[in-house]
Amino acid sequence: MRKALGVTRTNNAGTQRLVWHAAIRGAEAVKDRAWTEEERATKRRLNAELHLGRNLRPGYHGPRWTKAELALLGRLPDEEVAARTGRTANGVRVMRTRRGIPTARDRRRRAAGQVQSPAP
Repeated sequence: MRKALGVTRTNNAGTQRLVWHAAIRGAEAVKDRAWTEEERATKRRLNAELHLGRNLRPGYHGPRWTKAELALLGRLPDEEVAARTGRTANGVRVMRTRRGIPTARDRRRRAAGQVQSPAP
């Protein structure tokens, strides 16, 4: 029937949705499973033999920062930015530092009038 309709796994939204949900359920089942040390050792050995590390993508895999979230960096304390964006305070600090943005409490910025920080 799929051939007659010209439907494949990649050009059908319904099939894609079913495959996606099945993958999520499978991942949750694997996460919930308690692995013995022997099973872990077997998996490590198999991964090394098959060189599965070559399939890993290096880099950041979390949710991307929006322009609005980035605009908060340095304007509010890291803890408040974390609460507003749903990120950790450490994640906020790392992003702020990577971008070279001083903290909201940095007196040099206040003296220069660069940042309008909220009242403490």
